[in-house]
Amino acid sequence: MGSLFAVGAAIAAVGLYAAVGRPRVAGLDLSPERELLYVTGASVAAAGVIGSLVLVPFGSNVFAHLAGYVVGFAVPFVGVVADAEADRGGG
Repeated sequence: MGSLFAVGAAIAAVGLYAAVGRPRVAGLDLSPERELLYVTGASVAAAGVIGSLVLVPFGSNVFAHLAGYVVGFAVPFVGVVADAEADRGGG
């Protein structure tokens, strides 16, 4: 499963690079909330997926690791979005 994910991620990366070019990070002028989500998303994509699907020992429950990855991202993400909405007066 991890190998299939790695191949799919490599194909997606090459396709995105061909379509839009090199990612631009400097000079994005993101708000702090958006920058936090950007950094969190990049960190989760790199460390979370590799840790959940590639580095787990043989015979372990890959889906349990994937569920932990999803919950570990979703809970802080919802917190940041809710906080941003509260700052804007939305709730």
